[in-house]
Amino acid sequence: MLNDIYIYENRDLIYLKLYERKARRLSLNITVLGPDKLKGNARYEKFLSLYEHYSVNSFGFEVSCFARYFAIAEAHKSEDAFILSDSDIYLVNNLQHIREDTSLQGIFIGSEGFYGEGSEHQISPHFSFWNKALINSFTDYLLETYERNKQDHFLARHYEMQQEKIGRTAISDMTLLYMWVKEKGIPYLNSNAIGNSLGIDHNISAVYSENGVYQSFGDRKAITLKGETVYCRSIDGRVQPMSVLHFQGEYKWVLKYFYQGSLARFYWFTVSRALKRGLKLGK
Repeated sequence: MLNDIYIYENRDLIYLKLYERKARRLSLNITVLGPDKLKGNARYEKFLSLYEHYSVNSFGFEVSCFARYFAIAEAHKSEDAFILSDSDIYLVNNLQHIREDTSLQGIFIGSEGFYGEGSEHQISPHFSFWNKALINSFTDYLLETYERNKQDHFLARHYEMQQEKIGRTAISDMTLLYMWVKEKGIPYLNSNAIGNSLGIDHNISAVYSENGVYQSFGDRKAITLKGETVYCRSIDGRVQPMSVLHFQGEYKWVLKYFYQGSLARFYWFTVSRALKRGLKLGK
């Protein structure tokens, strides 16, 4: 059974404490790592010496995203599968059935971003499935790729192409995950698809998936709650039971209310945000 979750975080977050409490209720072993785990880590220090910054985000933000892979590779000693998670996650009880699915072991599971014209060519790791071999392979790939970039600056050219295609972007760990999967032939399952058993939300504000578009409310996914269960629905009527909701961006600030059951605050935020931006509430 899949039991271990790792989070790399150095901030004191209310919603992370609520996440940890829910994880314990679901019998999950959650480990929160910080920069201290990387002291004296020669591989991470080599990465920092090679890193070139191509991003609209800050240097510190992007480097922290890369740092987590080296920290988790250091912390996870067994060959068992584990989950890498962001802190802005809402866990649903439906997650239990995924943990027991042995067919998912040995496969990298990540969430590929899509927009109206197709893939963003980025894979988000916000609730991703790994094992020791996979995370070692990815950290090796990071070192190889940034060493190559020192010679031919191909990441800078890729950054410019991504800017032209999708606008605001970055050469981030999500970019490198997509490249790693493609170049190394990594066994991969995209969790951002409607109709699969995973129910891992790409981003509460993202309605596009690999094989469909979700119904929306106030420029986010329309969500149905029935007791301890959470559902989303595609525009063609397919129902997707959810295991994880990702409160990325502005929505992370109302995640604590969702955990506390104060759903009125969550809906108030959605409506007020939509009205402020002149957005339609439903479509």
